[in-house]
Amino acid sequence: MWLPGENLRLGEVWLRLERGGQAQTTRAFVADSTQVAKAMPSTQPLFLRPDGRSLEPSEVALSPHGWIAAHLDTPDLVINPGSSAAFSLLLFNRGPAADTFFITFEGLPTEWLANPPPPLGIPAGGEREVILTLRVPRTSSGRAGKHPLTVRISSQSARQESLELHLTVTVTAFSEFFSELQPSQIQAGQSGQVIIQNRGNLSETFTILWEDRQHELVFEPAEKHLSLPPRKNSRRGVPAGAAAPALVRR
Repeated sequence: MWLPGENLRLGEVWLRLERGGQAQTTRAFVADSTQVAKAMPSTQPLFLRPDGRSLEPSEVALSPHGWIAAHLDTPDLVINPGSSAAFSLLLFNRGPAADTFFITFEGLPTEWLANPPPPLGIPAGGEREVILTLRVPRTSSGRAGKHPLTVRISSQSARQESLELHLTVTVTAFSEFFSELQPSQIQAGQSGQVIIQNRGNLSETFTILWEDRQHELVFEPAEKHLSLPPRKNSRRGVPAGAAAPALVRR
């Protein structure tokens, strides 16, 4: 609430509200960029959520001159590969005039953003809520772990006015692999190979166990361990006389 006798700053202009009956009810002052802020007190800008609740100043990021303000509803997002998750961005125009704002992202593949926002026009003193959705594919490209995401907002009319918001996107892990023996049947003395492909989104260690179903052959070595990062495959030769191997994850 703006009370009589208080000063309010809008960009580079100060407004002072005075009681009725005086020569002027509102006076304007041009802000001195070299003046210490305490020399001209101002009311605290008010930022409201869509439900009407106010935001704490520590919850709002500001551009250098305070013309742009923004708030993310969460600093952390957890997504299961193959699914999506949404978060809210509140954008406030506290500049002296209507402006258009651009929202860009850095830190994640562009295809993960399901709904890239267009440039947003907001009148002076107005605000907009933008719902953004991230969709992580269930493939090895969606690496498990924490991914930092930077949301950058810039002004069209004042290039020096921009800000950054940061959140952490955590992608959960899933396991999937493919294996094949070539050729599918091997006789004693023949050579072959086993192809193993890690189709999950985290590094895996595989154990290859060589067994003869008739228990007539001995393999050296009978067991082999193999570590593979996501999206990688490996080919391993079959010891002479080996039949189909048993493949397990460690």
